[in-house]
Amino acid sequence: MIASFVVLFALGLEPALAAGDQGHFTRSGLDPSAPPRTTVLDPAAPMGGQLHLLWSLDLPGVPPPTASRTETAAPATWGDRLYVAHAGYHGLIVLDRRDGDLLQLLPSRGPVRAGAVVGADGVFFADGAGYVWRYGHDGTLSWERYVDAPVLATVTRDKDVVYVANVEDQVYALDAGAGTLRWRHAHPLDAARRAPLTLYGAPPAVLFQKEILAGFSDGFLVALDAATGEPRWQAQVGEGAYPDLIAPVVPSAGGLLVGGYSEPLVSLDPGNLTQRWRLDVGSAAPMRVDGEIALHSGIDGKLRRLNTRTGELLWTWDSKTSGTLTTAVPTGIGLLVGGSESTLYVIDPESGAQKWHFYPDYLLSGITAAPAVSGEMAYAVSNAGTVYAFRARAPQRPEPDPPWAGPRDRLP
Repeated sequence: MIASFVVLFALGLEPALAAGDQGHFTRSGLDPSAPPRTTVLDPAAPMGGQLHLLWSLDLPGVPPPTASRTETAAPATWGDRLYVAHAGYHGLIVLDRRDGDLLQLLPSRGPVRAGAVVGADGVFFADGAGYVWRYGHDGTLSWERYVDAPVLATVTRDKDVVYVANVEDQVYALDAGAGTLRWRHAHPLDAARRAPLTLYGAPPAVLFQKEILAGFSDGFLVALDAATGEPRWQAQVGEGAYPDLIAPVVPSAGGLLVGGYSEPLVSLDPGNLTQRWRLDVGSAAPMRVDGEIALHSGIDGKLRRLNTRTGELLWTWDSKTSGTLTTAVPTGIGLLVGGSESTLYVIDPESGAQKWHFYPDYLLSGITAAPAVSGEMAYAVSNAGTVYAFRARAPQRPEPDPPWAGPRDRLP
């Protein structure tokens, strides 16, 4: 893929930060003995449909020398741990999600620009230097594997296989246990559809039935045999200045939902690959689908609720910015969504009305990575490299946890 030389140059200059450089972590506010943080609201106070900011923490490292910063890696939770990444640090940072204490550092060879996949048998993630990593929960390295080009998409885990899409239109299948190669597919770009510049990115691989659905920079969606990597079918989707498929395809009740960065958003019939419906909107963030309802976060700063069978727009919420929105995350108090040029919002899922927004008394720099929600806690990473931890409480609530909190998510 042809990538922006500015971004590549910036990635090459991003300095590594040794795991043992505790002095740097102390200056960055991640000294495990005394991590500073700011509590701005009483966590016991009832807030209705709002969120409390419990603590915030600046991530360590040296930001890349670019005109604007973007943190694209979504945080991930597992038990009492929060896994976060920073464009200025080569590795994954593990915090106690209850208070922000530093628990572990999982080093990599480049900055981590996509969220980690965490399971009972360890932590899987990829970096901007083109390596895939597996760590144990005790912090020991299980394996690393080079996949030829930077990875900005979250890896896909399916039992004993890890699927990885890099920025050079390649998909890898790796053995989850040993990191060995099972297969590799290099997509032959359609020369007639190659744009002068393609976007620096790729969507995560999506497992659908016995196929891997992968999107590429020339706007094609390709189905690969999950076991062998052999192509089974392909469909031309992306159009416009940037036909790149950056958002992953989403199976739904109405078909396969897939969108090009510039346009369009379509529903494909998986049987005959015809378009059931089409909307002329751009896509970058993964869509959220629940039955026949989809939440589309546009590159135009608008959140859309639509019917997956017909494409009918049920409502549109406008952030009043031109920045890309993150995936909308359902919570017990509404839809939590961030904007790359704005802040965090809570949107009513039925009406599309805005219920709350985060308004710190300083420049937030926007939120590009989707927030993580676990139990009554929500976490977001700003483009300035700050982690924010929120807690929700309903007024006059007798139970200790909200309705959407599962037993393993509840905090003491």
